[in-house]
Amino acid sequence: MDNTKFLTAAAERKPFRITVREQGTLDSLNSSVLRSEVEGSTVILSIVPEGTPVEEGDIVCELDVAGLREREKEQQIKVTQAEADLTKSQEDLEIQKRQNESDFAAANLAYELAQLDLRKYKEGEYLQSLREVEGESQIAQEELTRATEVYEFTKRLSRKGYKSQSEVEAARIAVLKAENELETADEKQRVLEDFEYERSVKELDEVAAESIRELDRVKRQARAAIAQFKAEFEANELKLEVEQEQLANFRRQLEASVMRAPQRGEVVYSQERNYRSNSELMGEGTTVRERQIICKIPDLTRMKVDARVHESMITLISKDLPVDIRIDAFPEYVFRGTVTNVSSVPVAASWYRPDLKEYEVEIGLDPSSVPPEVELKARLSVEVEIIVEARDDVLQVPMQSVVAIGPEHIIYRLGPDGPVRQGVEVGAVNDSKIEILQGIEAGERVILNPRTQFADEISELAVAARETASQLLDEERNADVERQKSADVPSEIRTRAGPRQEVKTEGAAAANTDKSSPAGKRSKSEPAEKKS
Repeated sequence: MDNTKFLTAAAERKPFRITVREQGTLDSLNSSVLRSEVEGSTVILSIVPEGTPVEEGDIVCELDVAGLREREKEQQIKVTQAEADLTKSQEDLEIQKRQNESDFAAANLAYELAQLDLRKYKEGEYLQSLREVEGESQIAQEELTRATEVYEFTKRLSRKGYKSQSEVEAARIAVLKAENELETADEKQRVLEDFEYERSVKELDEVAAESIRELDRVKRQARAAIAQFKAEFEANELKLEVEQEQLANFRRQLEASVMRAPQRGEVVYSQERNYRSNSELMGEGTTVRERQIICKIPDLTRMKVDARVHESMITLISKDLPVDIRIDAFPEYVFRGTVTNVSSVPVAASWYRPDLKEYEVEIGLDPSSVPPEVELKARLSVEVEIIVEARDDVLQVPMQSVVAIGPEHIIYRLGPDGPVRQGVEVGAVNDSKIEILQGIEAGERVILNPRTQFADEISELAVAARETASQLLDEERNADVERQKSADVPSEIRTRAGPRQEVKTEGAAAANTDKSSPAGKRSKSEPAEKKS
């Protein structure tokens, strides 16, 4: 048979690598970022051209802050006014404290005087008045006794003719006068003891009680006044703090409006772009918002690659995987790197491809792999090849030479008498090769286009595989029905019956596959599948 008409390749044992290739961008591992620190939006007055080398402290960009300067002056006035308000409230608080001390001292003095007046009356004035009226009563009693004796003596003398009737009458009137004076003195004592004492004590008690209440009112009013002035002082203190912070904020923004290079390097503009066009935003007259990145100054001694990996491949990527890096500007070199970070969430989808999900992967560039003559720059286009798996001695064939028939894999090897269908057990797969674990040996040649050369045979095998799969599915469903019907059967019996039925089914399927094989060869991978 003429074997020259077949396109073949030899099964080889050689290094086998599983890799993920993606495009990326070279960037600095440690880039100093210059961003707008001016609140709201402002305009770029001047900015050095992109790629300009700068030294630490050089002016890179200036923002328009004319309006901010006016606000800073107005804020300075507010701070001055707030300082005056704080000083006034502090003085008012001190004055109120002194006033409270005076009011409290006066109220306390009034209380002490009221207590002293009460004691003075009870222990002094009342006793003095009582002794006076008692003395007056005693004198009046003595006067009455003396007048009565004079009156009796005058009457005896008048009966003897020694006193006239007018003298007798005068003595009688003197007695009446003495009696009136005695009654007056007694009544005065009774009024003092029964009325004036009680009234004066009640008045003085009430004055003392009122002095206590007044002292309490003074204390409460003092606390309320202090609280009010203290609250006003604290409010003015907080107001001054807020105004000073705002003034400091304005001054900080004014200082930040002049952006200086924090380190030596080259200026790289931010890559933010307008959603309506692809033109770069950065430049004189460009409006920038707060916190927007204007430019970067990368540290070119330590570089990294930023790449994006499609969601279908991201599960293969993990930290510390080795990477081969090819830079478009230096195609003759292959640089080494390592995966340093894999994003856990996809990047935001673009508006024109909302269904695309990609994950950020950061790759650190090994400085020792960079030749001295190579001068790297930020934002260079690169191609990365992330090495997921690498083995040295792996039997492999071209991917297109292997055909999957259901769960089985076959190839067509070129024998002395022509092509022979051969079942194989496959392993890992990369972009172009597939690992062969069992079925052929190194050096055997396999046909590269079996789907074209043996289309009819492969079609028949596929149909037979589908029929076998359908038959297995039907038998499995029937077995499930039988198991449900015999639910009362002990679990050990059902467990033993299940595997015997499955083994018979697999044997029938294998026999069916053998009968449908035009080459009459049994797949070497079938026994492995049955064992599994």
